[in-house]
Amino acid sequence: MADSGTVIVGAGQAGYQAAAQLRLKGYTAPITLIGDEDHLPYQQPPLSKAYLQGDLDGDRLPFRPEAFYPDKDIELRLGEAVTAIDTNARTVTTAAGTLPYQHLIIATGGTPRRIPVPEHLENRCFTLKTRDDADALGEALAKAETIAIVGAGFIGLEVAATAAKAGKAVTVFEMQDRILARVASPPSPRRWMPDTGRPGSTCASMKGSTSTASKPTSSCWGSAACRCRASRKPLASPAMAVS
Repeated sequence: MADSGTVIVGAGQAGYQAAAQLRLKGYTAPITLIGDEDHLPYQQPPLSKAYLQGDLDGDRLPFRPEAFYPDKDIELRLGEAVTAIDTNARTVTTAAGTLPYQHLIIATGGTPRRIPVPEHLENRCFTLKTRDDADALGEALAKAETIAIVGAGFIGLEVAATAAKAGKAVTVFEMQDRILARVASPPSPRRWMPDTGRPGSTCASMKGSTSTASKPTSSCWGSAACRCRASRKPLASPAMAVS
């Protein structure tokens, strides 16, 4: 029986890298890379900063040109969402039909949670994961004066910095008591830190003025671009509201 090959669901960085590495390592069976976006597999990290602020053109986002995929005998199926996976029959189903697989890689990544908002505000609330999300957010930012960002992780803070650079008034909301809590260690005690001139008890606002942080003094140490508000209620991340 012929090897039905590997199907990769998700044409983001993980999916692209899996397909490219399989060929690099000598894998010769069929590879099908399926993505629900219409764009070639592209870099996502620039979406929240360089691409959003216009410093990186869209044609520089893709990992590889379109010709790479047929050259490497990788079937690239864009604009197709996988609607079902049958692990017993070893098939995946899209709107275009059913596809068999010998090996299956699921590389879809996560989806930002949307925060319930009143209906009249829905068109002013955004999440950021895809290039289309970044395009919509960028268009809204150009017209906005004030921005509220839920989530003080890398993505939220990079969007905050981009908006601040454009002269917007930005407030960042974070459920933890400090920024980057899931990815960075707590700040060291002040006595162990060099004198940087940025005391941990202040947090610079987007307008350039400083105010005393209402939560623990370490909550925004070293951040010169956000006015942070801690919340004990779980909030989605990242999400943006513009007005």
